[in-house]
Amino acid sequence: MPPLPIPDCATLPAPWAAFWVDADVDGCTKGLPPALRTAIGARWRQLLTGLAPDASLLDLGCGRGAVLAAARDAGITRLQGVDAAPIADTFFPLHVGSAASLPYADRAFTVVTSQFGIEYAGFAAAVAEAARVAADRLWLLVHAAGGPVHDDAREQAAQVAWLAGPIAPFDRLAAHFRAPSPASVADIDALRTAIVDHAASAGNTSVLEGVWRAISALQDVADPIAGTHALAAGVTAHGARMQAMVAAAPTAADIADAAGCLRASGFDVSVEDVGTPPAARWLLATRRPT
Repeated sequence: MPPLPIPDCATLPAPWAAFWVDADVDGCTKGLPPALRTAIGARWRQLLTGLAPDASLLDLGCGRGAVLAAARDAGITRLQGVDAAPIADTFFPLHVGSAASLPYADRAFTVVTSQFGIEYAGFAAAVAEAARVAADRLWLLVHAAGGPVHDDAREQAAQVAWLAGPIAPFDRLAAHFRAPSPASVADIDALRTAIVDHAASAGNTSVLEGVWRAISALQDVADPIAGTHALAAGVTAHGARMQAMVAAAPTAADIADAAGCLRASGFDVSVEDVGTPPAARWLLATRRPT
């Protein structure tokens, strides 16, 4: 059987694309702390309630359409999504492409939105492009670099990197399932102990706990070697997503620069922190009358 290494997360293309194949509509927020998730949902409803029914809305990095679903619930019917992932079976028209290069005319949409998506397209360029196609407003929600969600992602990416190192959990599991023996059972027990020891100093143990629990669950599946392959692939993909989030999250200075560019382009701008310290930030802009 070939080895099961975890590749460097940074080399994986479009780390979020596969996630959206079967994710829920609210896939990018369902793992957030409940209070944070509630605050974000309430703010979206407040913003969307103020739109006229004939408004048009473009959502960037739309995923399966969490913001577009909220807009639909608010009575908005002229909806458009943009995402780098070729997401199938959407309830809205989808353009597959980059938020930093949009195929729309200047001021084509009443409002342009994004929820944890625009930052992955190159934040400064994507904000400028969003401003170009926005006739009236921009409502952009992004992860806050240095905030608790960002720090959790950094730690989870580091745990995936640790699993990719000499501890080699998936190779050891595969070897055990291929030829079980008292020695291989002892090795898997040692592996579980090493994971527990590593988790003792972790602030967020979700990756390590997930692998630890999976080791037990794999004992009872029909094809544990295939299950080990699937576990390795899942951990790899999660690490890639977390590393991408860490790299993409705008800093406070990035937000300030974007706000300055928007003001220079004719917008009134406000920035709102979500949580203390901020887990996310809103960049809200309204085009000034000309």
